[in-house]
Amino acid sequence: MSTVNVLESTEIVHRDSELVKINNDAIELYCSQWQKEPFVTPDWDTDVHWTSHESYKLANYILLLDCLNFCFWPDLGDPKWQINYKDEIVGGYQALAMSLKRAIEDGLPVYEAGWMANATMKDVKRVFRSCDGATEIPLLDKRLEHINETGTVLLENFHGQFAEAILECRQSAVDLVKLIVEYFPSFRDIHTWNSHKVYILKRAQITAVDIYGSFNGQDLGKFADIDKLTVFADYKIPQVMRALGILEYAPSLAEKVDRQELIPSGSREELEIRVGMIWAAEEMRRTMARLGTPKKSLEIDWYLWNLGQRSLPNEKPYHRTRTVFY
Repeated sequence: MSTVNVLESTEIVHRDSELVKINNDAIELYCSQWQKEPFVTPDWDTDVHWTSHESYKLANYILLLDCLNFCFWPDLGDPKWQINYKDEIVGGYQALAMSLKRAIEDGLPVYEAGWMANATMKDVKRVFRSCDGATEIPLLDKRLEHINETGTVLLENFHGQFAEAILECRQSAVDLVKLIVEYFPSFRDIHTWNSHKVYILKRAQITAVDIYGSFNGQDLGKFADIDKLTVFADYKIPQVMRALGILEYAPSLAEKVDRQELIPSGSREELEIRVGMIWAAEEMRRTMARLGTPKKSLEIDWYLWNLGQRSLPNEKPYHRTRTVFY
């Protein structure tokens, strides 16, 4: 596998971008305001996530979680996929994490590579059963494919233990991302721009960060270079950046996004949005460092994602791309 340097490979898209522009004045303004804000990411949320003192089980759970961490929104007019966990109705990513937690508490060893490799459609329908018993999590067939692939790769290469793969990387988050992309095809968030390979790697990078978070930066989560990762290009943060005026869309793209039209995965429009987000966040990181309040990309990602959890002035819809990559 060739280079997986996200900034290096996306620079050509950033340079050639015609539909998405970065407003550096807005970045300067907000970074100046945010200097006094707490950017530190919170402790791993065990109300949402399953946890264990057995390192190999927790590492496998994180890999399983992130091989499934994509696309929770319904088609227009369809109901949202939601689950009931301990009398709490949740959707989206929380529902994904809680579905796996619920399954383990019900006695299903979903963290075992053997279970993953041999899981059936009946199994995953049970794991992701919804409140109404009818609404399915989007792209269920692809999720089963990812589960089976993940278990098979673990068994064939790492004796069923993702912990073994992590240890091979000698406390390097960057090397762990490379390993994930090399061995697990479903994580290959790689696209083409005028014959150039563009590595975005949202789920591979967030897997490394989730290992870091779930192990509290210790044991398997101790990485010397966690600050070398970029933000995780998704739906929500471009929406937040656009509301703040940090990202500006050309009229043709703005109209398509605001009408909630589907934008194909790997298209110029989608790549410009995702790369625009990555480079805007990188400019934020550089600006914060220049202002004397350095922040990691993962801290900037977390801060912006949390901003998006409340209604923002000038907020428009997020772009809609049906994909397994985010």
